Formats: sequence, C-alpha cells, structure tokens
Amino acid sequence: MLSYKKLILIAIPVLVLGIGGFVIYNRYEKPKTQPTVQNTAGQGESDGDEKDNPHKENQITTNQPPQPAGNKKSAKPSITYAGQYDTSVEVGAYVPGVFEDGGSCTLTLQRGDKKFTAVVNAVKNVSSVDCPVMSVPRSSLDGGEWQATVAYSSNSSEGTSDPRPVGVR
Repeated sequence: MLSYKKLILIAIPVLVLGIGGFVIYNRYEKPKTQPTVQNTAGQGESDGDEKDNPHKENQITTNQPPQPAGNKKSAKPSITYAGQYDTSVEVGAYVPGVFEDGGSCTLTLQRGDKKFTAVVNAVKNVSSVDCPVMSVPRSSLDGGEWQATVAYSSNSSEGTSDPRPVGVR
C-alpha cells in the first residue's frame, strides 16, 4: 500500500502537468472557423465579367451573429503584421486594453474603389484580444499598394485601427 507521502509526491506532478497542458492547449488553439469568399456588391446583376464591375465589393466572412448597437467602449486594434505570403495577403492584429469573449475582427483591404473584407472571431488572450490571421487570396487582388484596416466589434467594445499599407505583387 502506498503511503500518504508517496501518494502526494505522485499526485502533485500529475496535477501540475495536467493544468499546464490545459492552459497551453487553450492559449494556442487555432480558431475553427474557415472564411469563405462572397461577392456582396452588384447582386442580381451579371454581365459575365465581374472584373469590369468598378463597384464590386468582395467579402470573406465567417458566420457571425449580429452585434447590437448601443454605448460601447472605445477599442483601437493594432496591426501586428500585414503582407503577402505566397498566395494570400495576411493581416494579424490585437486589441490592447480589451479582455473579453465574443468579439469579431474585420480586415478591410482597400485600393481606390475596390474593397475586400475578411471577418474572423476574436480570441481572448492573457491581457488583450487577438485577431488571428485574416487572409485574402492573392488572386483576388490587383498588384500594387493596398490600405489595410482592422475593425474590432463586440457587445461592449468597438474601434478601428490606423491604416497600414500592404504591397501586393
């Protein structure tokens, strides 16, 4: 029969490893939503060549519940990286000073009258909210400089980042 001391010496490391594994898993788990491309402008009109439509707006989105309007706390996302990586343009951001569940992050890439958006679920981190990678397929974008902004919205906070240039080649 195990003595009480030996039982404690076995239980403590097992407990520490279990809690540590749980914390690491929850911190680094990737969001399970996958964006899809959707054309949101000119619906019902089609001349067969969507590239010639100057008012075309494309949206890459995940299913998001509508956010209620009201008095919201100001939250200004900060873009941490933005650039072309192989076959997509990717942007990541975080929202300092906000620590909550249930928000969403919206990337807007704009060049002239062309606009693309990508929406992802925000992820609560240790001291802020993260906007995980938001990407737009390179094939959707013309080469040149685009302006990226990230908007954050939740039931209690909202705001938009400063624009950041992104080169597309």
